[in-house]
Amino acid sequence: MQNLKVLHIATDNKFLDYALPLFSAIEGVSNSVWIISNTSSLKYTKAKVDQIIDVKQLSSDEAAQFSVLVLHSYRDTLAQFLLKLPDRVRILWIGWGFDYYDLFPVEIKSLLQPLTANFEEQRLRQKSYIHRLIRYIRELSNKSRLPRKENAIRRIDYFAPVLQREYQALKDARPDLSLPKLISWNYGTIEDQYALNLGDDWITGKDILIGNSATLTSNHLDALAILSAVGVSKDQRIHIPLNYGDAPHEYSLCVSARSKQLFGDQSMPITKFMTLESYLQVLCQCGFVIMNHMRQQALGNIITMLYLGARIFLHEDSPVYLELCDCGFNLNRTADLKPGSTWLRTPLTHEERTNNRKLAMERWGRESALKRTKIMIDMLVKQ
Repeated sequence: MQNLKVLHIATDNKFLDYALPLFSAIEGVSNSVWIISNTSSLKYTKAKVDQIIDVKQLSSDEAAQFSVLVLHSYRDTLAQFLLKLPDRVRILWIGWGFDYYDLFPVEIKSLLQPLTANFEEQRLRQKSYIHRLIRYIRELSNKSRLPRKENAIRRIDYFAPVLQREYQALKDARPDLSLPKLISWNYGTIEDQYALNLGDDWITGKDILIGNSATLTSNHLDALAILSAVGVSKDQRIHIPLNYGDAPHEYSLCVSARSKQLFGDQSMPITKFMTLESYLQVLCQCGFVIMNHMRQQALGNIITMLYLGARIFLHEDSPVYLELCDCGFNLNRTADLKPGSTWLRTPLTHEERTNNRKLAMERWGRESALKRTKIMIDMLVKQ
């Protein structure tokens, strides 16, 4: 392959550092990085950056010098920029979830379970009239920008959603959209991120992990209610990551308070930033995982815990649960957690753990990731 100039456009985030080594490992690929930000300092991106630029200053003329443009998530603010690019520039959209879930004709309310939905309803009622008016105007503004975003999708050549089944789900839900061609690709590898320096050991801890972030769609309050009804052993701690996410601050406070009320000192909310290495050490203590999302979310945490051999409970409506079951992983449903059940004291068997690790390595191991990246680059070049 001759020198292929690839331009990555992203916001300040950790996932770019997961992606660049995979692209750089392909012979003939030359990567450049533009970070969209209104500040000159970066918090999460550690890789070499060529430009930190305000979205309004994006130059289609400058971007036209590249053969391939990789969008690490896609926002409506990029629409006009994309439409100005010449056809010879191939565009790949690597989806994160949030950036295509707004294309589904589904409101967030349908992804919230009763206790979480009640919290949000009560929270909004307590806000002032001015606050509610501002929120209403913001929602109208978001809806008004959606057609602009949808219009520019036709200029994108390839789309890599987090889960391939989400592509078909979007096609079924929005037959009016002209979606880009599907391509299979995911961020990171088990060896370099998801199980960094963890070796071949199995998880030995008995603790419980709930959720992955401070987001309403994690449905923490409902998960805590389930956990309270089932009961936990006195030697089990409950780890709840709340140190990032887009939920209002009141939500994190409510989840922390409720977990302390139910489980006392066994409750371990995570509210401060942790390095990847430190966070992985926390995960190594958790033999049981409850992810109560009804949408695609928390896949990175799930990959880590599949590799380590934890017993994982996912909501049966989650596309992650459906896809992983189709692939042969050993999983439980959150619905399995009924009063009197012993699932939270029953680790996976050695056979189940070995199967999950084998399948995880086949799908997210470094060798597999490099193969997918090479196939993806070849497809972009040959189009």
